[in-house]
Amino acid sequence: MPTSGIIILPPFAKKIIDGKKRYEYRSRELPKHYLNVPVFLLSEKKVWGIIKFTRSLWNGTGFSWKIEVIDEFYPSYSYKHPNGAQCWVKNVQYSKSKQTSLQP
Repeated sequence: MPTSGIIILPPFAKKIIDGKKRYEYRSRELPKHYLNVPVFLLSEKKVWGIIKFTRSLWNGTGFSWKIEVIDEFYPSYSYKHPNGAQCWVKNVQYSKSKQTSLQP
């Protein structure tokens, strides 16, 4: 079970879970310790599933991180969002209370 998670904006998190988004585009390279390591997919202060990044490639304007969905949590779980977290969250603590689905 992962302990860290990545925060993704709602419309993109939904596309990842649905298999419609296979790459995450960022200006920075994927931290090496997250390559091929399961992480929680976080959005709207909820845990939506488990993903892993299998590659980080320079695409000429930024980096493309290849995504593989490992598991989807339906319903999603609430987690304690730390103050100031903008991209990565370490030691994700979640509860298995029922939540609604991601907004379209």
